[in-house]
Amino acid sequence: MYASAYPGKPKESLTREEAVIAFTRTAAYAEFAEGSKGTLESGKLADLAVLSQNIFRVPLEDLPKTESILTIVGGQIAYASGFFAKYSGTSH
Repeated sequence: MYASAYPGKPKESLTREEAVIAFTRTAAYAEFAEGSKGTLESGKLADLAVLSQNIFRVPLEDLPKTESILTIVGGQIAYASGFFAKYSGTSH
């Protein structure tokens, strides 16, 4: 939440889109892994999370309530809950 709402310094806050890019594409670049991760593209690792709510539209105070309901790492389900657990064969 603080990446998009820096307390006391709103001019130093990132937009939600900028925060997502920082935690994905920019993080992959920082570890010299932009060729294999950081964006969803053919030929790259399928690392992604399906979230419980739309982080671009939910009110700022509700952002901390966001949970991953499906996490895929390297093309394999690492975590699934609710609907996804029922159909993925996992029981997290």
